[in-house]
Amino acid sequence: GIVMGRGTGFVLAMTGILRSGAGYLPIESHLPQDRIRRLLKAGGVSVVVTDNADVASWLGEEFTCVLLSDALSKGIATPDDDFRSSAASLAYIMFTSGSTGEPKGVMVEHRSIVRLVKDTNYVSLNSSDRILQTGSLSFDAATFEIWGALLNGGAVYVTALENLLDATELAGYISGYGISCMWFTSSWFNQLADESPALFAGLKQVLVGGEQLSVSHVGKVMHHCPAVRIVNGYGPTENTTFSVCGEVLPSDIAEGVIRLGYPVSKSRVYITDVYGKLVGKGVYGELLLGGEGVSRGYLNDALRTETSFIANPFVPGERVYRSGDIGCWDEDGRILFRGRRDNQVKIRGYRVEPQEIARVLEEHESVREAAVKVVVSAVGDKQLAAYYTGEEGAVAAIRLHLEKHLPSYMRPAYLQWLPVFVLNANGKTDMGALPAPVMEEVAYIAASSELESYLVEVWSEVLHIATTDLSVEANFFELGGQSLKAIALIGRIHRDRGIKIPLVELFTHATIRGLAGYLSVQSHVVYAGLVAAPVSDYYPVSYAQRRMYLLQQFDTFSTAYNIPLQLPLPGGYGIEEVGAALQALVNRHEILRTSFEEREG
Repeated sequence: GIVMGRGTGFVLAMTGILRSGAGYLPIESHLPQDRIRRLLKAGGVSVVVTDNADVASWLGEEFTCVLLSDALSKGIATPDDDFRSSAASLAYIMFTSGSTGEPKGVMVEHRSIVRLVKDTNYVSLNSSDRILQTGSLSFDAATFEIWGALLNGGAVYVTALENLLDATELAGYISGYGISCMWFTSSWFNQLADESPALFAGLKQVLVGGEQLSVSHVGKVMHHCPAVRIVNGYGPTENTTFSVCGEVLPSDIAEGVIRLGYPVSKSRVYITDVYGKLVGKGVYGELLLGGEGVSRGYLNDALRTETSFIANPFVPGERVYRSGDIGCWDEDGRILFRGRRDNQVKIRGYRVEPQEIARVLEEHESVREAAVKVVVSAVGDKQLAAYYTGEEGAVAAIRLHLEKHLPSYMRPAYLQWLPVFVLNANGKTDMGALPAPVMEEVAYIAASSELESYLVEVWSEVLHIATTDLSVEANFFELGGQSLKAIALIGRIHRDRGIKIPLVELFTHATIRGLAGYLSVQSHVVYAGLVAAPVSDYYPVSYAQRRMYLLQQFDTFSTAYNIPLQLPLPGGYGIEEVGAALQALVNRHEILRTSFEEREG
């Protein structure tokens, strides 16, 4: 197992474990300790690699812990032939939310990783690519980000979460390091598109997924960054990250419908009805996913594996994964997505089974029964609402229990006591009869200073809660705040007040009163966008420009970085008008009049 925070050490640990012939179980160290222990035990882990002595200390009683620094100090050993991996060897286990209340460990083989990133039809990767790793390292998008770069001779970059969520910092990182390809969850992509749509201009390829894509947000980025290729990435962990992908076309935006795309290389997709028969174009059915991406199944769960991974009814000797997703073939061979056939949902790109959250709730002594469902806010945000029967005044204690056992994206925004659950005709909880959720009542305390009043206004805009309902002692995260909204809040304060707040400080000072106290003693940092450089005869090249210049010197006649483009010329315009328009552009933009020459060597 690997238990670490974000950083290059995580990638080194993955590589070393695979080199040894073993498989890895990635877990980020910020998760609750109880959940980390539960995942390690469920994964059958005997050795844990970590870069944190404190983690090694509290895990050391149950597992053999190896500090990464100690392992690296011993150098790189050549693996014994007996431990060399094959295509069918286990590469990693990744846990996803489970409908029975227990997370499911998906076992992925080496062949499936290779199928994902080598000779693909949905993205072009080579040794010049630089991929910025963005997702949770225990989330399967990291498989594409890390191995997509390394197995194609490119480079993978890892930076702090604060740099990823701050649009200004992210734009600087992309340009400064010449990042060419990135993955975004759709909710994160949407927020960045609203804040700074031109941010994506430095990239060649952008993959977006985790939830259905927003036509308006994708269209906005395509308008500001016409040279960037935006790909819709769909697929479950059980079929190794991506199963169906496709470039978003201008015609999709004009039509108002974004398709999933086509099956990725070395994969098969069948769409079947309730009787397991293939359906025709335009007819909705369940997506069955086959090919080399299909994983082994679920760790130590033969029953669920047998149910979800079935014999391919169309190709003897192969298996397919029943995705539970509903879609249909479009006329051009792409797939349209409609929804799920069960209760599984996506929250900020993470797959969540409400039943797993309900089970953790029912482990608390004050809860008799629990039910969890998804609600959609007035601005379209998906949020989890939890209901319980049992002890009425136990909300605060139950929330502490959830913090100890669940990652942040699985903690309900709403937690509401009910005297009894209404049952349906089958004797089960009638989810449709559950009332609209309401926030827990907090004793209202009004703002007592100008700074607190300002924060009430900002919180109201970010959380979409009336100012009259915001007590200065209310907790940002208990009101539905999460990391993306936190970054929006931090950015607004930085622009308005010139104070830049580290993300971790918002978790520490999560109330209006607490945050006002923190801000009152902080120094101001001027918020500024890009500033024009002073006029000079020449400028030093950026890192990305230097790299491209050196590559061009190896083959001065190469056109690898030329981008051919054809545009239809409207009637009534001739070569003179086109020439005048181009000259006006060159006169306006200095970069179009820029040449590169060597100085001092």
